[in-house]
Amino acid sequence: MLDALRNWITSLEQKCSPRKVYWCDGSAAEKAYLSDLAVRRHVFRKLNSDLWPGCYHHYTHLLDGSEADNTTYICSTRQEDAGPNLWMPAAELSEQLNRNLRGAMRGRTMYVVPFLMGPPGSASARVGVQVTDSLYLTLCLLNLATAGAPAYQQLESSPYFIRAIHSSLDLDPDRRLVAYFPEEILTISVGSSFGADALLARKNITLTVASRLAAAEGWLVGNMAVFAVENPIGEKHYFAAALPTGFGKTSLALLTPPVRFRDWRVTTVNTDAAWLRPGPDGRLYSVAPKPGYYGLLPGRDLSIEPNITELLRHDCIFTNCGTTPAGDLWWEGMGKPPPDSLYNWSGRIFDPNSRDLAAHPNSSFCAPETNNPRLDPGYAAPEGVPISAILFGSLRRSVYPPVLEALDWPHGIFLGATLSAERTGQALGPNPVRYDSFGITAFIGHPLSSYLQGWLDLESKLTDKPKIFHINWSWDAASQPDSWPNFAWNFWILHWIFGRCSGTAAAKESPLGLSPELDHIEELSRLPGSALETLAQPDPAQWRLETEARARYLSSLAIPPGIWHQWNALRR
Repeated sequence: MLDALRNWITSLEQKCSPRKVYWCDGSAAEKAYLSDLAVRRHVFRKLNSDLWPGCYHHYTHLLDGSEADNTTYICSTRQEDAGPNLWMPAAELSEQLNRNLRGAMRGRTMYVVPFLMGPPGSASARVGVQVTDSLYLTLCLLNLATAGAPAYQQLESSPYFIRAIHSSLDLDPDRRLVAYFPEEILTISVGSSFGADALLARKNITLTVASRLAAAEGWLVGNMAVFAVENPIGEKHYFAAALPTGFGKTSLALLTPPVRFRDWRVTTVNTDAAWLRPGPDGRLYSVAPKPGYYGLLPGRDLSIEPNITELLRHDCIFTNCGTTPAGDLWWEGMGKPPPDSLYNWSGRIFDPNSRDLAAHPNSSFCAPETNNPRLDPGYAAPEGVPISAILFGSLRRSVYPPVLEALDWPHGIFLGATLSAERTGQALGPNPVRYDSFGITAFIGHPLSSYLQGWLDLESKLTDKPKIFHINWSWDAASQPDSWPNFAWNFWILHWIFGRCSGTAAAKESPLGLSPELDHIEELSRLPGSALETLAQPDPAQWRLETEARARYLSSLAIPPGIWHQWNALRR
């Protein structure tokens, strides 16, 4: 494979015409050298070393602050293999991209970044190679991934490597394009240098490309955070949580339990991608393909999230925040008022009385896994970690109670297939609820029907199956704003799930599934009455509407019969 890599890079060099080719080795010395280079070239600004030691800030181009979902295509041979995503014939888009890439890196450096997805030496690990003309993206990837020597070593025994090509071009939004060629194990992005559109290893490879490989090789991909909950006597259970955007996967995986549970621990395996397969002992195991952390900043309150605070305090790359001349950072929802002499993400003086934002809505951080004060040792286990519970999360102010346990495996897969989130503000539109199967429909690289069937079929391959739960932490608290003081209080729900996995917590059966007795989670008494009523007895009128809405969603997809069987059971 090393010869194949060299030949591929040679062909790209001839096509893109870079000034030079730089092969990354992933070392600390290289990272320091490239960071200094980025400062000299005004790609990075070094932040105040007393406030943010080892941290840098980057401003994107003014037109390059958001991701372009409407110009992202799956270029499979058959349109049905693109799943619910946009499709274009491979030959047609390949020709257009080849034109865009011809001479695209003239005068620039082509950075070659081999990186490893999964723990070194793991049979589950895969090698990716990102080629880019962006120094910013190169440094982000070096912060997020196991790059260089471990990837080269794994490549020697790999049957293939995942290829990723990126060029910023002229950052014209009209030329922005992201394309996946599943038969070629290739992804190409042009016209942007921000987020997943450009940092292809973030989600596009570990989810979209990997989901196609997983389907062919007999494993599964989840848009999931994986974390462990450990009680005071050392009993530990690993949870895998598939949650919609905005639910707080990173906050959940880095949660600090409230004072009542000061002797309990939550430790992190990964925050947004999981590769899953049955283990030799009949349990489900998850490997973390990405060790680092990439997330959005607005609303992230450092005053109440101590683990997040430690994660961000040093050796991070920040993008599109508010900054001060003294090298400090600020974003909306940070937990403190804006400092004096603040400049917004576009470089203008920030007026706190205006409607403008200091930080871009997509302002972000990029942190290495070693920053995490609660990093679980299982993140580096070659075989992965055994999953005791799968959590599917929705964002609904009514309909769903805070937590439910599935009645059985097919019922749990149905809950995952009908995950939903309420739209807010201008996004409300004619459909106030958005359904998103397993939280992965935007990232799936093959038909959703075969993906869901893979989950249904998994039951027969496991002798010790994880329990499946549905969680909903967005019920209407308008009548009691202080009902759930902060995100950490969600640990009361995790505590009940832990008890169900250990066989120490009771549950009662309802038409929707198994739920806790109200006296088991004593702090449920703080919930608004609507949430308590939903726990005790679902509203038939609401659920008739919900069942009809689910039917419309499922009818728009080619859903396996097993999912429809569960829908019929719910309707009855």
